[in-house]
Amino acid sequence: MLLLAAMVACEPESESGGDSYDMRIDFASSGSDPASHDVRLCVTDSGIAFAAWLDDRDAPGVDDLWLNRSLQGGAPGTWWAAPIKVNDRADGGNLPVRDPDLYCAGDAVSLVWYDQRDGTLGNGQIYFDSSFDAGETFLDQDLRLDEDPEGLAMSVRPRIAGAADNLVVVWSDNRNGAYDIYAAASDNQGASFSTERRLDVTSDPGAGWSGEIDLAVDPTSGRVFVVWEDTRDGDAALYLARSTDAGMTWEDDERIVGGDDPSAAFSPEVCAWEQDVIVTWHARPPGEGRYILATTSSDGGTTYRETALRLDDPDSDGDSMYPRCAAARDRMVVAWQDDRSGGFDVFQRSVTGGAMGAETRLDVGSGPGLANSTDIAMAASGTSVFVGWSDDRDALAEGDGSGRFDDLYGSLSVDGEPFPIDEDLEIDTHYLGMSGKTALSVALTGDAWFAAWIDDRFGTNDVWFRTVPLDR
Repeated sequence: MLLLAAMVACEPESESGGDSYDMRIDFASSGSDPASHDVRLCVTDSGIAFAAWLDDRDAPGVDDLWLNRSLQGGAPGTWWAAPIKVNDRADGGNLPVRDPDLYCAGDAVSLVWYDQRDGTLGNGQIYFDSSFDAGETFLDQDLRLDEDPEGLAMSVRPRIAGAADNLVVVWSDNRNGAYDIYAAASDNQGASFSTERRLDVTSDPGAGWSGEIDLAVDPTSGRVFVVWEDTRDGDAALYLARSTDAGMTWEDDERIVGGDDPSAAFSPEVCAWEQDVIVTWHARPPGEGRYILATTSSDGGTTYRETALRLDDPDSDGDSMYPRCAAARDRMVVAWQDDRSGGFDVFQRSVTGGAMGAETRLDVGSGPGLANSTDIAMAASGTSVFVGWSDDRDALAEGDGSGRFDDLYGSLSVDGEPFPIDEDLEIDTHYLGMSGKTALSVALTGDAWFAAWIDDRFGTNDVWFRTVPLDR
């Protein structure tokens, strides 16, 4: 640990955050330095930071789910020196954990994933664990949320969200042939869950492939929105299911994109705040580039606009892909990657009450199309929004001798002000362009922004973290 601290302290001062530096927080032993991946970050309003990821330190080739925690917003010296393993499994088993997600609020943190402990067919089942005391203790045993005790079907891609004491978990499950969408809910922070419910109920079970789920909970009302891709009618359409009681009951799902639209719909995201809901996706019309569309609701998801909004510039050429959204108190913000200038740039547009603001480019620290900016992550708090991404501007500046490694950059709209148009900020403070960085996850509170990612600066993929106070 002393050597690690010295190496971090010697890194150059960042242009964003002064003496704030990256910290390694996976803390594997010197005798077992595994390749970490799939990091997820969550920070409560009171500043408790949780980072979860997968690695195989206990059983080579078999990933477990690990958690670290800081009670002081990720400040140096406040993380556990030894992360804890969340999933129940004897060391040396052969049941890897996949695709984790987490949610935190107050002193509680909840995690979901899928693993293959049930049955002999190697299928995944959805599991959950939770702590009510900031990670000090967890449930006596993991809860299985899908009703498939013998592992006869494959359950994948769990996602979790919540508000107050309520939690909702959604996933895809192929017990009926093609994948369907399922959900389970808790009104006691995960101490117990409702019986699972299939959400794509307006079609026969297994009638089409349903997947690429996204989930949002409006923290002001507890309304829940689940959106997914669905092929039941032979095209790639988007369907949405809503719950008005925090996931305990569900309205019938409805098709919100598709039908006569020949462009199809992919990679949906949904965000909600009070009466405003936005669903965004990228379209892929035959023979054309991809572009970003959105539909909105101003009545809590009861009705949606008849004609989708096009968020990227319709006069631009190229592909606009993989939108991400964040729900601020005063607006919805959508960001996406766009290669109209050659390489990908990051663009954003706000939507307020169904009306679009101006489209702006965020990766302004490099020339248009030069840095190949991708892998966007977003977070909102109050009226502030943080957008992060990876790009290779610094490798290019070094004449490509570094191997075109990405660095992490971001842009911050504080208290509803516009995103800067003349500068962006550095997220990582490692020597620029000199290590690979992936799996960026970001969080935002009223006091600071936070980021966690996977970084190979010491030879293996490790979990790194940084936080910077907001500059008001």
